[in-house]
Amino acid sequence: MPDKVCKHESGPVDAVGEVKSIDTLADGEVVSTIYGEIVRFEPERRLASRLLPLREGFGGIDAARGHMIFNVYPLPGDRTLVVYETVAEMVSTTLAQDEFTSQFAAAEEAGRAHWLGDYVPVLKRLLAEER
Repeated sequence: MPDKVCKHESGPVDAVGEVKSIDTLADGEVVSTIYGEIVRFEPERRLASRLLPLREGFGGIDAARGHMIFNVYPLPGDRTLVVYETVAEMVSTTLAQDEFTSQFAAAEEAGRAHWLGDYVPVLKRLLAEER
């Protein structure tokens, strides 16, 4: 994900209990940072992180909680299914409900194109290189 930078913050590396920061970049500059703690790690199968309290708000969001989960499933024919799931609750004390809802609807639509146009081709290339 060229617009994301994950960094180790504390705890054991690549194991349950590790805290990572996840920076989102725009034009090479950090525009937001979230923190997650690994709560489940099964190599080559599942990675689940719990969102930690925001250290600073961004985009009108004051607080967030939830989980980010990646699952990997082998499929027939040397294929792999990667499933990413976010279950998050966001809180804003400055945005009206309709503004908050439309902001996330727009982000969801942009995210879909971003995943399919940017992330998936890179993931396919990386998986092909490992074979």
